[in-house]
Amino acid sequence: MPCEKTTNRSADATRPGYRMQRLAGGLILLLGLAATGCGSGAGKAEVVPVTGRVFLGDQPLGFGSVTFQPLQGGQPASGKIDADGKFVLSTYKPSDGAAVGQHRVRVVCYASQDPANAETPTGDALGELLTPSRYAGFANSGIQVSVLADGNAPFILKLEPDPPAEEVSPEDGDEAGTAAPAADDPATDDPATDEVPADERPTARVAPSAAEPQRPSEEEAASEAATEDQG
Repeated sequence: MPCEKTTNRSADATRPGYRMQRLAGGLILLLGLAATGCGSGAGKAEVVPVTGRVFLGDQPLGFGSVTFQPLQGGQPASGKIDADGKFVLSTYKPSDGAAVGQHRVRVVCYASQDPANAETPTGDALGELLTPSRYAGFANSGIQVSVLADGNAPFILKLEPDPPAEEVSPEDGDEAGTAAPAADDPATDDPATDEVPADERPTARVAPSAAEPQRPSEEEAASEAATEDQG
C-alpha cells in the first residue's frame, strides 16, 4: 500500500513564518475596512451632508447645478438643482455631502439642463447660460460658505439678476450720432482773442477820484482864461 502523506498542522502553527503570514493577512483586512469608511481613506477629506436652495431674484432657480470648491484644495462637491431650487451635494458618493471647511461656490443654469429639453447635449453643447455669468466662476461669484463638522442648516444661495439693458430707439441713436453745427453764441465769444487794430482800440478813461479834484486840461484852462478876459 502506498504511504499517505499526513500534515501536522500543529507543527506548522508553531513555525515563525506561519504566524507572520497570519498577522500580515489580518493587517491587510483591517486596512481594507478602514478604506471603506467615509472620508477616512488616503487623500480623502472628512465630508458631512450638505443641502440648500438657490434663488434667482425672488424666485427659486428651476434647474442647474451647484458646486462647492474647498479653499484648502481637494475634491469639490456638486449637486443638481431641482424644480424647487433645492440641491443635495455629493463628493465621493451620492449625497455624502461636502468637505468640512471654507468653500467658494459657483452656480450655473444652462438651457440644456432644463428637464423639459428632450435633447441630450453632446460634447460642449451646453446651450445658453441663463444665470448671470459672474456666478459661473469661483473667483467672481462672491459666494463663500463654511461647512461645519457638527452639522449644517440648508444653505440659501441668493443670486442677483443682471439689470435690464437700456433700449435705445433708432431716432435717439441718430440724434446721438449726428452732431448739430454749433451756433454763434455771443456769450461764448472771447473778446480777448479777437484781434483789433491798434488805432481802433478804445482808450480807457479813468474817472477822477472823489477825494482828488479834477484838473482842467490846457485847452479848457485857456478857454476859461479867455472868457475871464472878455468879461
